[in-house]
Amino acid sequence: MSARRRSVRRSRLCSCQARSTFVERASSLASGLAGFRNASATIPGGCAPACLWVKLLDRAKAAATQGESSFELIRFPCDLCSDGGRRIDVAEIDWPSTLRGEAAEVYSRWDRELRPGDFRLRAQVVEYLDGIPSNIALSLSWAAPDSSEMRQGH
Repeated sequence: MSARRRSVRRSRLCSCQARSTFVERASSLASGLAGFRNASATIPGGCAPACLWVKLLDRAKAAATQGESSFELIRFPCDLCSDGGRRIDVAEIDWPSTLRGEAAEVYSRWDRELRPGDFRLRAQVVEYLDGIPSNIALSLSWAAPDSSEMRQGH
């Protein structure tokens, strides 16, 4: 077997391991969060924040079973950051402190519930208008442990 074939095979094995690890972790986490579905605090649409979180995890789990290694949890305008997204754009270490609203809630839940399981969260500016940051995305990833992606990617 050629070195290239071994490399491709090894990469596929790592991808499958990461995918099955995510599916296992997400399944146990989603079942643990199922009790929160009836939380009293609701947002427009009649669904509690915990219910939305479970739905996001279910969609991330579906992405993992389809071979994806990441899933965009939320996309929001830079104006929702206290600094207009500047710290995220330049990858400053304290960027989470600028998040507000739903983005802050998503970060907080990731930090409490998924970070201990070695899931990664990436914040990045995904759209610019005339060279100025416009939209930011927070994405969950479950790359293989030997991946170059950081625990708290930017």
